[in-house]
Amino acid sequence: MGKLGNDKAYIRLNHQIEKNLNKDFGIISNFNFEHLTATAINATIREVKKYQLLKKCTNPNFKITITYGNDDIYQYSMNYVKDRYPTANIITIPQSGHIPWLHNPSEFKNIILSHYG
Repeated sequence: MGKLGNDKAYIRLNHQIEKNLNKDFGIISNFNFEHLTATAINATIREVKKYQLLKKCTNPNFKITITYGNDDIYQYSMNYVKDRYPTANIITIPQSGHIPWLHNPSEFKNIILSHYG
């Protein structure tokens, strides 16, 4: 229904996604999806689909750190990311899913501090 312009469908979908992402971690977050609009989401999806896949970044002149939760729902994308950024420091965060700053905030903080330290 969201693709047909129904704002409430996208709001309900995002609330359900949030519940699914957090259910195994005992977290009830307070994300506010009430300002989502089907018009904006659908326009964004159309524009994103126009772009080619991003090119490999073999020799960046900056440090790259990528994190995944050990229970991240997007594990399948890790191979693509590793291929695109072969010199990146890829860290799997224990006791975490797709939202590591909520699921394991102390470990996530340590990674961020290490990256910028």
